[in-house]
Amino acid sequence: MDNINKEEMYQNSMSNNGLQIFKDFDFENFWSDIFLIETYTEEYPTNELIESIEQELGYKLPESYIEFMRVQNGGSLQKCCYPIEKSTTWVSSHILVSDFAAIGREKNCSICGPMGAKYRISEWHLPNTGIYFCETSGGFEVVMFDYSKCDNNGEPEVVYFDPEVNETIFLAKNFEEFVRNLVDCQETEI
Repeated sequence: MDNINKEEMYQNSMSNNGLQIFKDFDFENFWSDIFLIETYTEEYPTNELIESIEQELGYKLPESYIEFMRVQNGGSLQKCCYPIEKSTTWVSSHILVSDFAAIGREKNCSICGPMGAKYRISEWHLPNTGIYFCETSGGFEVVMFDYSKCDNNGEPEVVYFDPEVNETIFLAKNFEEFVRNLVDCQETEI
């Protein structure tokens, strides 16, 4: 598990699946190497693993998220700023996200890891309306797939939740839109 190689993961995804949604995406400049393997990245998610994760959580993972994680299954982000129009308790122009959770159970912050989605719902008392897949730099704030406007098998919106003020802010209509709107923090006025 600790011998995960970024290039190997990318080649595996390209040869086994072919990218459809993210075929024109620049993965090379998206991920950061900070704490990459040790903390967040798991091996390539198989169909069997994905099905068991979906069964455990009670939600179907978005196809765009699955495709993205088949290039690199979790990790720290280099493009980590998401522009927003509504101010949060921390900033007024953007949210700063730190990582994407892997599809798996092995790493602490994986979707079904020891500190994954179910843990956050029970221990942090976060809403049980979806899957938490992305942490922010603000502590208990999270980015999640929100299934409250669709059924558990539908295409969830991506929202930001701030438990300090019990507020949910819409970010994107889906995971693909969310990813494509992330920018390098150096490109954003912080």
